[in-house]
Amino acid sequence: MKPSAADKEAQKQAVLFEEKVKNGEITIDGGMKFAEYAERWIESSDIRPTTQAAVKYNLLHINQAIGHIPLDKLRPEHLQQFYKNLRESGVKSNDRCVTFPGLRKAMEDAGITQKGLAKLAGVNVKIVRSAFHGGRVFLRSAELVIKALADMGIKTNGLFVYEKGEGFAPSTILTYHNLIRTILNSAKKSRIIPNNPTEFMNTPKADTPEARYMDEVQAREYLAALLNEPDIRIRTALITLLFTGMRRGELCGLEWRDIDWLDGKISIRRASYYVPGNGKYESLPKTKGSVRAIKVEPFLLDVLMMYRDWQNSEAAKLGDTWHNEKDRLFTAQNGEPLNPVNIND
Repeated sequence: MKPSAADKEAQKQAVLFEEKVKNGEITIDGGMKFAEYAERWIESSDIRPTTQAAVKYNLLHINQAIGHIPLDKLRPEHLQQFYKNLRESGVKSNDRCVTFPGLRKAMEDAGITQKGLAKLAGVNVKIVRSAFHGGRVFLRSAELVIKALADMGIKTNGLFVYEKGEGFAPSTILTYHNLIRTILNSAKKSRIIPNNPTEFMNTPKADTPEARYMDEVQAREYLAALLNEPDIRIRTALITLLFTGMRRGELCGLEWRDIDWLDGKISIRRASYYVPGNGKYESLPKTKGSVRAIKVEPFLLDVLMMYRDWQNSEAAKLGDTWHNEKDRLFTAQNGEPLNPVNIND
């Protein structure tokens, strides 16, 4: 969600949470620690699973810094120090990254593939691929990779190097501040605490990023490159995004019945999302205005027609192993719902 939409949704859920407290459904006093109160606040909310997952992820950093502090003991100084730490290098160990200069040779000597190591470590293969090619890996994932290597009997000395992470972006710090402010506002309105500490401090500043978009020349060059893409799934998905401007979640939620071949329109009726740990789910688009019909060029309809023929042939080849019950346009190789994160250029 955009920061403005997230704030509105958080405020709405804060009101619902406060009502439960006032009605006696939840009993809390100011001595409750911030982390405990935040967890109860999340559990009582009725927000989208993706938003809830984002809030929980952000609270991982927040709780490391202030989660142990009772609500009635939390002061602006605690928050100011937290934001200072974020600007400088992050919080505790989560700001550390790891590189694996010796990983390539160790894997070759052990005869294990990137996919195999990722499975043993329980991490996404993209993480192992990044480490294999010299990229930085966050500490939490790196430790799983290191443990998997050690369990295989590979000596890990010299395989990896710990690095100090960079400071968090101002926009991220502002996101944390807004979440803290909303949670504490809920506690204040419920008379659990007399004041919200964020009221007595300046809001962290963040530059508003300029919108990034392609001009006509860049769009034509991009389309020319896409037409040479050998994978028809990638080619069709990105051409559809280019010609419609829809979101990735909306693209993954498209079903063939959403295309009006005669009038040349694509209707956006749903979006597909992915929540780490919970899997994929479907919901309405972000706002009421997001439910819409997009007029498209005949060229795109031709591209989609060719893609539909290809998909039908693939489904026939796979037979019973093809699982596309909702008749989605863009799926995984076996027809199952596609994670929108996998749609990238």
